[in-house]
Amino acid sequence: MNYGVNRVLGVALTFGAYFAYEQYDAYVNYAPAQARVTRVADVCYMEKDSGGKVTKSGEFTCDIVESAVKNHPQWLGARITYDINLDFDYVSPADGLMHSGTRALTAWPGGKRLSRGDTFMMRASKTDPEDTRAI
Repeated sequence: MNYGVNRVLGVALTFGAYFAYEQYDAYVNYAPAQARVTRVADVCYMEKDSGGKVTKSGEFTCDIVESAVKNHPQWLGARITYDINLDFDYVSPADGLMHSGTRALTAWPGGKRLSRGDTFMMRASKTDPEDTRAI
């Protein structure tokens, strides 16, 4: 009997079951809600491999970093690491009242930069007014 195959299959089934439960929970216990951005704080830095070692830049606003990766000769093609903090307001399906939330992101939702006043779709709990899910 090949125990290695059984272990791999067991791990794959475990991860598959976890992913399936997460999806089920998101769609059964959370409803779509529109949120409005109240504050955006974004900080980014660049990383580039050169000569077998990783060079990191300092922290800058993401606009500056994205421009540098496209235009600055030293940082052309570098990877961008995002640290984005969003504050937002939404109407909770649990009580119909306005609530605030915050999220720390490592990328812009859907690849679209958000600013104060923009709206986006998220999922809010049907039973707990303060609980939100993925953006």
